[in-house]
Amino acid sequence: MDGTVIVIILAVAGVASVLLFAIKGISDQLPDLFESFRRARDAWRRLKEEQGEVTKRS
Repeated sequence: MDGTVIVIILAVAGVASVLLFAIKGISDQLPDLFESFRRARDAWRRLKEEQGEVTKRS
């Protein structure tokens, strides 16, 4: 019985450490993801503005 409890505790600790590692990895990538999203949004707005100017000229 005591051996089973130790194994369960070690398994839970292992799963928790893997989850923390994954969460840290994802959170480290978030600033780059937000920056990429901002650049894509700005490029989309510039494209729409350029298309609007071309339409107005015609």
